[in-house]
Amino acid sequence: MVYKNFIRKAFNVIGLDIRKAKLDQKTVWLESFDIKTVIDVGANIGQFANDARKLYPDAAIYSFEPLPGPYSELLINTSSFGRFNSYNLALGDYEGTTEMYVNEFSQSSSLLEMEDSHKQAFPHTKNTTSITVNIQTLDLIASKLELDTDILLKIDVQGFEKQVLDGGKETLNKVKIIIIETSYISLYKDQPLFAGVHDYLTKAGFQFHGNLGQLINPNDGSILQGDSIFINHKMNEK
Repeated sequence: MVYKNFIRKAFNVIGLDIRKAKLDQKTVWLESFDIKTVIDVGANIGQFANDARKLYPDAAIYSFEPLPGPYSELLINTSSFGRFNSYNLALGDYEGTTEMYVNEFSQSSSLLEMEDSHKQAFPHTKNTTSITVNIQTLDLIASKLELDTDILLKIDVQGFEKQVLDGGKETLNKVKIIIIETSYISLYKDQPLFAGVHDYLTKAGFQFHGNLGQLINPNDGSILQGDSIFINHKMNEK
């Protein structure tokens, strides 16, 4: 996601320019929602889970991270959490195993092959290897859990957003808020862009409510991605 630290991604260490509104203004708004469950898809080392715990101290958190290295760090960084569950697997629209492109900069790793546009904007991400990871659907996982209906779903999967949504159609009916990384140009092959994600979630009953932040191309200042917020208005009107 543009933010990996809820509002800020670690890209700032290596020179990416990220424009953000003040954190306190956004947390006040997000805290106003009665969230009892957080589903963290693409957890990396637990940045979002850590901030979600601060925002919703009593919520159950379910974090999904397929890469072994980041997953090990995730376990360390959340070791003091109560009501926390972690899964060393990817989420998508099928069950089994799949190949994942592992980037030297772990936050750019994806189940999709990286486009040249990504490498041109961020040359430090040009080197990748591949490993086999386990993959399941969100609906299958959710069917085995007693999830509350007051759910915040965060999806940060580097272009694999539609597959995660396709595998979680039943779960979406219980979700109040979705925070999802959306791109304005293709950074990964065959990824949906903002318009496609917007249309998908609109048909599912969600409305777009702006971005938490935007990722800027350091070469020309163009906007590459946003952390888009979608709200289930029917649920929030109950």
